[in-house]
Amino acid sequence: MSATSPGEVATEQGTATRVESPYLTIAESAGYTRLSINTIRALRRKGELPPSYGLPGRPVYRKADLDRWVLSRPQSVARRRKAGI
Repeated sequence: MSATSPGEVATEQGTATRVESPYLTIAESAGYTRLSINTIRALRRKGELPPSYGLPGRPVYRKADLDRWVLSRPQSVARRRKAGI
């Protein structure tokens, strides 16, 4: 069996398949929500983001929670219209 990278699993054929995690780091959350890392950190300090999980100092956020949070924000209306949602 071949070695796999983080986020990959080996298949029976010995090839690695990427497994998408339902959790995002702060940097990934910033890209996902189209906000800066500093904005994500500031919102986290203010308690304005959904609950985080993970180790202390290494929070991760569930994509589903971020989706609901983005759609609940008033300024996201323009983004939804622009995206055709």
